[in-house]
Amino acid sequence: MQLALMSDKRVQYQSYLWGVLMLSLACYLAVELGLNFTFLSAHVSLFNLATGVGVGALIVYGIRYWPGILVGVAFGYYLNDESAGLATAVAAGIMLESIVSAYILRRYFHVDNSLEYIPDILKLLLIAGAIATVLGATYLTMTLLAFGKAASIELGFIWINSLLGKITGIALITPFVMVWSQKLDFEEDWSKVLELTCMIISLIICGGIVFFGWFDTNISGYSRYPLAYIFFPILAWAAFRFGQRVATAATIIIASFALWSLSKHLGPFWRDSIYESHFLTWLCINMASILAMILAADITQCKKVRVALQKSDERLDLATGGSQDGLWDWTDIDKDHMWWSRNFYELLGYRDGEFAASNRHLLDLMHPEDKSRHQKSLQDHLKGMSSYNIDYRLRTKEGTYRWFHAKAEVIFDVKTGARRMAGSIIDIHDRKIAQEEVIKLNKELEQRVIERTHELADINSDLRREIMQRNKAELEIVKLQNDLIRMGRISSMGEMASALAHELHQPLMAIVNYSQSALMDLNKNSQVDKNVVEDIEHVSEQALRGGEIIRKMKDFAIKGKTVTARVDINELILELKPLFDIEAAQSRIKLSLQLVDEELIVDINNIQIQQVLSNMVRNGIEAMKYNTTDKVLTIATHRVEKEFVAIDVIDSGAGIREDQMSEIFESFYSTKSDGLGLGLSISEKIIKAHYGQLTLHNRTAGGVKARITLPLAIERKSDEQAK
Repeated sequence: MQLALMSDKRVQYQSYLWGVLMLSLACYLAVELGLNFTFLSAHVSLFNLATGVGVGALIVYGIRYWPGILVGVAFGYYLNDESAGLATAVAAGIMLESIVSAYILRRYFHVDNSLEYIPDILKLLLIAGAIATVLGATYLTMTLLAFGKAASIELGFIWINSLLGKITGIALITPFVMVWSQKLDFEEDWSKVLELTCMIISLIICGGIVFFGWFDTNISGYSRYPLAYIFFPILAWAAFRFGQRVATAATIIIASFALWSLSKHLGPFWRDSIYESHFLTWLCINMASILAMILAADITQCKKVRVALQKSDERLDLATGGSQDGLWDWTDIDKDHMWWSRNFYELLGYRDGEFAASNRHLLDLMHPEDKSRHQKSLQDHLKGMSSYNIDYRLRTKEGTYRWFHAKAEVIFDVKTGARRMAGSIIDIHDRKIAQEEVIKLNKELEQRVIERTHELADINSDLRREIMQRNKAELEIVKLQNDLIRMGRISSMGEMASALAHELHQPLMAIVNYSQSALMDLNKNSQVDKNVVEDIEHVSEQALRGGEIIRKMKDFAIKGKTVTARVDINELILELKPLFDIEAAQSRIKLSLQLVDEELIVDINNIQIQQVLSNMVRNGIEAMKYNTTDKVLTIATHRVEKEFVAIDVIDSGAGIREDQMSEIFESFYSTKSDGLGLGLSISEKIIKAHYGQLTLHNRTAGGVKARITLPLAIERKSDEQAK
């Protein structure tokens, strides 16, 4: 692949070098030809053809070929006894004006640099002429002055003539290069070849008569002056019949004749003054070139328009012939004259053009019942109030009426209003008859549907009542089944709890006995760390507490009642704090206590409330398991409504979904993948047994606030005394 890329680059590089070389040769020949017609000095010529070659080549082939201009022009001046510095400076000026002109014109030409549009010719003459002449002539004049080749008194004359010389190159050579670089689309037509041959022979004869003095011996006088421009009709012939290529080539031939006769002091433009001779020849060549370009562009566009119109007509004939629409065109609304397509006549059963198309004739063919509707729709559309889209009936040649759908659009003139209107008609008779039949059948069907609907309404009413009763019964059955399942689970859990209490009692008592024995042995040894002793004491206390919980759960399951005692709720929380600290530290959670500074005495079962608090704290810790920041668990106490104490356990976890709130306290319902769904259910039952309430709320800042509300013992006692 790399070899292929290298080969492609080598081919491109070789092509580029050949292009630069050919452009250098063309510029060199243009310089040599232009220097043969200098006057006043070796640098003032009205026929500076190198500029035209440079501008045309860079427009067609690209600006990257600019080295060819620099090399060719410099070489041409250097071989004509100019210094290397002056030759290079003059060549740089022609190169610069060619680059600037080509860059601008490549951006603003209409399409493909073809000069087929008169505006493109004007752009070439104005943009390239202005840049190349003003910039180039000024640069050349200043260069000659800098190198001492011109006196200051001659600068104005040199500048004007340099400007005129560059215009010749742009008007004569640049169009020739541009049009002959286009792809040649040659059609073999011997009559056209014969005509082209006759045109060339006529052009040569006219050139000989005008510039070579044929049929006239007085070639130095003015007797042939009226014949000086007889070749212009030949140029018009070339432009009209053969286009831009032949027109520019014919111009080059005439220019060659004119320059040859000028070099031989012959022709109708030779005068005693060399400047006048050169100027008249310059004027003739430029007029011929510009006239030929404009005529050829205009004729080319006319031919394209004619071909486009011909194709458009053919396309319209094919479209109308292959469609079912009848087209019409009301070219002038003020006049009652229309154009109808062949299909329009055929839809009505007539031959194409069998009668003159007009709005009056259309109204004569229209059904009397449809005329007023058609006229109203037409007038509204002509006023711009609505669209013209209507169905009406037209009489065919057989005398029967058929339905047609018509639509049209109007063209408005700013001054006169509606000016032209065009549209189409399409035969919809069969569809219209079918629609009427469908409407009739629909009415019969609607009547049957109404009758049947009344019958179905009564049946549906009875069926709806039966379905509602059945759904209600099914819901009651499902509810009863769920209650039975839940009661069965609770009963099973009660039996399992009794069995666990019986089985766990002995190992817990063993833990207590062994821990007490260990304490007795450690107390005998004074060297044992006190922290170890305290830890074993805590083990013994917690084992006793576990046994007490199991015993009371067993009593609660058997007897169904709760044994209470008066406890300060703040002291209860402080008693549990070391246990909570351990659990919080394991999850890297900070525990914050916000206890009210007063006694909050309540009648509670100490073990059961501890169990509920432990459950709430454990839930809060698990809720913050995946938090990266704000891992704080808050336990707060305060009075509510003077008769109750509230214990708030607040976490900063993700919270509880709203759809889970209604089922969160149900037995065996859990939001955890490994949960049994009994913690909150048991906790709620314990709090209710203490005449309190357990609620969960999502916090606005994030997390959940679990509130345990218990009645104060003092208020309850005063209530009992009041009773």
